[in-house]
Amino acid sequence: MPTPRIFYIPVGIIAVAGVMLMTAPIFVPEPSSQRQSSMVPGRTTMQELAAVPASADRAAAPGNSFAPAAARMKQSPSSAPSRQETAAMDRKLRETHRFSFKAQRNEIAAHYQRTTEACAVTWCTMLNGSISTQGASHHANIAVRIEPNMLDRFMAAVRDGNGSLELLEHNRSAQDMTAEFQDLSARRESQKALRDRLLALTKRPLPNDISDLLEIERELARVQGRIESMDARLRTINTVTDRTTVHVSFRSDALERPVSHPPYIQNALKEVSSIMSRNTAHLVKVTASLVPYLLPLSLFGAIGLWIHRRRRRRSAKNA
Repeated sequence: MPTPRIFYIPVGIIAVAGVMLMTAPIFVPEPSSQRQSSMVPGRTTMQELAAVPASADRAAAPGNSFAPAAARMKQSPSSAPSRQETAAMDRKLRETHRFSFKAQRNEIAAHYQRTTEACAVTWCTMLNGSISTQGASHHANIAVRIEPNMLDRFMAAVRDGNGSLELLEHNRSAQDMTAEFQDLSARRESQKALRDRLLALTKRPLPNDISDLLEIERELARVQGRIESMDARLRTINTVTDRTTVHVSFRSDALERPVSHPPYIQNALKEVSSIMSRNTAHLVKVTASLVPYLLPLSLFGAIGLWIHRRRRRRSAKNA
């Protein structure tokens, strides 16, 4: 008896379902938190943060749900400095401080001496200094160059716990020399590259005459001179930017009464005798030097006068 066609329908359905089960991956049920995280790849959900082990929670700060991630970031190696941090570290600033103190008239020299002694260390360089203890007001000026982190220590040595010093003025200025430094550095590298190419040309045999080699040598000398000039300027910039320039000045109040000047007239009268004696000595020396020439000059003068008179007598007789 032939099989009814309706029998083939469930058989076909069963066969198709078997094929699908054989080709598809085995489905394993996942927790609800994992199914929710798989819906958005690469994103951390609140369920995942809640599922972090308790050890990480203890390492993190209490009450912060993102503390485990922060703890992992602290344990990771530090990243490279940003471009802004690098630019700040490469800045070349020429910093200058100017201090003006008021001191007692008779203590200016002591303050000047103490300041110069405070600069007698490796981190301080004396630039110039001057002191004046004449006139109505005494004053002293000192300029030094110190390391930036030693400014407070140097000024403490200048004051030295002396309460007689009164700070009148403190000015601070800074000159940004970064652009000049970077421009010089770039041009120096360009000149060095040109120098290397010229040196390579001198090492190769040239097909032309020696004039080409001489021209290369002249150009090489010119480029080397430019490089040395740039190096000197870069060293100067590094010197003035690596340290801080400090100007310290001490001033005293002017006297109310006029200062008595030295007795110039009295001193001049006292020197009259010495002046006359010195001039008389010069006159005697001049006369002594002319004596050998007086006798011949007198003889020639007498002969000339006799000839002149004789001519006048002859001219009178002829008339």
